[in-house]
Amino acid sequence: MEYDGVRGDHAEVPTCAVRDLNPDLRTPWVFVGRILARNPIRSFSTWRGKSRLFEVYVSDEDRAIIRATVFNDGVDKFYETVVPGTICSFSAGRVKTANSAFALPNSPVELSFGADANIVQLHDNTVVFPEPVFQHTPLNDLPAQDPTETPTVHGVIVDIGPQRPITTSKRTETHKREFLLVDDSEAEILCTAWGQTATEIDIAIKVHVILVTRGQISDYMGVRSLNIGVGSVVLHDPALSRSADLKTWFAAVAPGHQFTSLHE
Repeated sequence: MEYDGVRGDHAEVPTCAVRDLNPDLRTPWVFVGRILARNPIRSFSTWRGKSRLFEVYVSDEDRAIIRATVFNDGVDKFYETVVPGTICSFSAGRVKTANSAFALPNSPVELSFGADANIVQLHDNTVVFPEPVFQHTPLNDLPAQDPTETPTVHGVIVDIGPQRPITTSKRTETHKREFLLVDDSEAEILCTAWGQTATEIDIAIKVHVILVTRGQISDYMGVRSLNIGVGSVVLHDPALSRSADLKTWFAAVAPGHQFTSLHE
């Protein structure tokens, strides 16, 4: 399908779906999708110096989802363009094989962009992008799940602890942060975020909806909790009807409401 306003330098460029994108593409391409989630900006360091990035998750008309990462000067240029719930076109970027540690299930490729990219909001009201489907597990069902399962959960962060430095058993440095997640099953679970996810989940986002895929069930010291580490993907405030339902539900929860704790 073609969209108004999507053009190449000299002629109209065919629009790709996620299934059409692969690292071997050598011709100009345009990808159009609905912004599902935009994660916080974060900084990191390499041998070249300090850099910045943010990640955005985009779904197409087939409900397929792809992760796009925008780097450095592109952060300031495009962060306010890719608003969750809007439709955007993406071009002049790089298609590469997805890093399985950070990709959503069934997402074999990902996109990356710099300041020279072309990312534009489209205003074509004739196009409807159906919501992707996530088979989330209600929090009150987690006690019955096998510890080897990797559930998807969707809830509201209600309390966040400080970020703490950790030295792993392999003598590498990382960070962790604990927070409490609740949902409308009236349950509350302790979550532990590791690495870059611990950095992204800041105290400023308390009372914030997140969706976690491939969470890792833990029964450490006989207490059921959820680890969010390598292999897990966190979507911040995703543009899903389920997120809207959770916000409406939580807004009606009385102050001091006691949820059923899964970690005591």
